[in-house]
Amino acid sequence: VDIYDDCDTIVNVVPTKFITENYTRINKDLSKKKIINCSKGIEISTNQRISDIFNSQFGVTSENYCNLSGPSHAEEVVYNSLTTVLSASVNLDLANYTQSIFSNNFFRVYT
Repeated sequence: VDIYDDCDTIVNVVPTKFITENYTRINKDLSKKKIINCSKGIEISTNQRISDIFNSQFGVTSENYCNLSGPSHAEEVVYNSLTTVLSASVNLDLANYTQSIFSNNFFRVYT
């Protein structure tokens, strides 16, 4: 069973400087996958934002891309401290879907 073939959504937590290398090595068609990105930054070698990397390198459209961002700290989440983050996408359905799968009593996702 190939996990990439059987899923429709990928949660990206790969550090930005390894995204291209990592997903190229996996060698799967990501163009129809929904990407929920939890990484931050730009790719230094190309000055591309993460959304641009997924679009130019892997064919992921903005309709299939969502960004989950803070400010938040891992220790807040680990200790179940109230944490709020934002789910942002041009596709409101995807932003709401992201909110629904990540939100709980202490980790609140807003769209």
